[in-house]
Amino acid sequence: MSRYKFDLSINKLAKLYKMIIMSNLLVPEKIRSWLVNIKGVITPDRLATEFSINLVSARNYLSRLEQEGILRRIARGEYVKLQESSAKPEFLDEIVKIHEYIKEKLPYLSFVIWSISSFKQFLHDIPVKHFIFIEVKERDYLMAIKERLHECDKEAVIEPRSKEFAEFSYKNEFPVILLRRSSRYGCQVIDGIETAILERCIIDIYYHMTRDDLPFAVEGFKDILESAIKAGVMNFSFASRYCRMRNLDFEFDLIFSVLAKMYPELVSIKPKNRIEKFNDVMTSLFGEGWLNRAIS
Repeated sequence: MSRYKFDLSINKLAKLYKMIIMSNLLVPEKIRSWLVNIKGVITPDRLATEFSINLVSARNYLSRLEQEGILRRIARGEYVKLQESSAKPEFLDEIVKIHEYIKEKLPYLSFVIWSISSFKQFLHDIPVKHFIFIEVKERDYLMAIKERLHECDKEAVIEPRSKEFAEFSYKNEFPVILLRRSSRYGCQVIDGIETAILERCIIDIYYHMTRDDLPFAVEGFKDILESAIKAGVMNFSFASRYCRMRNLDFEFDLIFSVLAKMYPELVSIKPKNRIEKFNDVMTSLFGEGWLNRAIS
C-alpha cells in the first residue's frame, strides 16, 4: 500500500472514530437548559467556566450541539444559537418595486440592492434613514438603471460624494444611491433579490458615513451596531474579514475592543491575537486606562 493511501486510510479511520465518539456523547441537561436563555457568542472557555468542566469536554459538547442543529459555528471556537445566527432581511415594498422596475426593462442585468431598513426587525424602535443602495459591476449599467428609475418617477444619484450627500437633507425623499462595485462578498439571494447581509450593510454604512459624508447620524449607527450585537445576529468572523477588504480593520479593531469591554459575553474578539496586539499599541501610546477613557 502506498504511503498516500495509508495516510488517507488513517484520516478516514480518525474521522469515523470521532463520529462514533460524538454520536455517543450526551450533552448534560443543565447545559441545554442554560442555552435556552443565553445570548451572544458561546465559546469553550465560557462553557468551561460556567459549569466548571475541562476545555476538552466543553469543545466536545459544543461540537455535538452544532451537529444537532442547536448551535452554529461562526468562527474557530465560537458558536451562536442557530435561531440567532443569521439575520434574514425583510424587504420594504419600495425595494421590491424598484427591483421589479429594473428587471422588467433590463432582465439580463445583475445587481445588488440593499438597505439597512431591511433589518428593522433586529433594530427594534431605532429610527433608520431609508437609504437604498444599488451596486453593479460595470459603470455603463449605472446610467441604464438611473434612466429606468427616472421613467418610474424615482430619482437616483450615481456615485454621490460629500456635496451630493449634503443636498439629501433638503429632499423629501432620498434618491436611490447607485454605485459601481465588483465585489459580491457578503451578498445573498432572497426571494430572487440579490442583497447584502446585515454585517456588510452595517460596515458599508460606516464606510459611506466616514468616507463620503453620508448623512447618517453617528448615534443612530451606534444604536444599530449595539442592537445587532445584543440580538446575537452579528457574525464577527465575517465582519473582521470584510473590514479588511474595506481597509477598515484598524477602525473596527478599536470599535470592537471598546464593545468587547462593554459587552464581554456578547462580542467576539476574534482574531484574538490581532486585538491583543492592537490593545498593546494603544496602551503604549495612551496608557493603561485608554479603553476606560474611550468608553467614558
